[in-house]
Amino acid sequence: LATGFGCATVYWYLKKRLKKSGFPVHLLPEVGDPDSIAGRTICAWHGIPKGAKVGIALGDFQCSVYSCLTERTDAVLNISTSAQLTISMPPGFQPPETPDPSSAVTYFPYFNGDYLAVAASLNGGNVLATFVGMVARWTEELGLQVQESAIYTKIIKAALAQNDIKLSVHPTVFGERHIPEQLASVTNIAVS
Repeated sequence: LATGFGCATVYWYLKKRLKKSGFPVHLLPEVGDPDSIAGRTICAWHGIPKGAKVGIALGDFQCSVYSCLTERTDAVLNISTSAQLTISMPPGFQPPETPDPSSAVTYFPYFNGDYLAVAASLNGGNVLATFVGMVARWTEELGLQVQESAIYTKIIKAALAQNDIKLSVHPTVFGERHIPEQLASVTNIAVS
């Protein structure tokens, strides 16, 4: 089983629940290290020969981190559909056996038995896309037609032109992993 974003953690929860319900968990795959071989193909399939090695892939999050984490002391901010801030844990670190679902930090497998400490948000690029869609609908309700691409352009230009503002935006429209009830807010709105 690949060690994708949260895959090992989700797998752990599922395996524990299934075991409690009497499911034969020995039938499930094991989480393996990236760059290791999970097995070989048992037959030829779509041009892949019988006996071809099947490697264990690394998840998209870990690949993003790998591309720019040059020192163990570096932190990486990955913004895609959601957002993650991560650091590499010290060699030999082992995450808690039972993850704390209320914790803002989770641990994901990385290379050579190492782990990444990850503070993951449900809000990243998806928030901007949602906001742009909302603005487009609002303008349509006012009887105007504005293309979403034009809204993106205006928002980016306006953000770049801001110097010192007191506006405070909490863009958590989708809640947060560790605080699902937290919603978005904008405070300190002024006339200017």
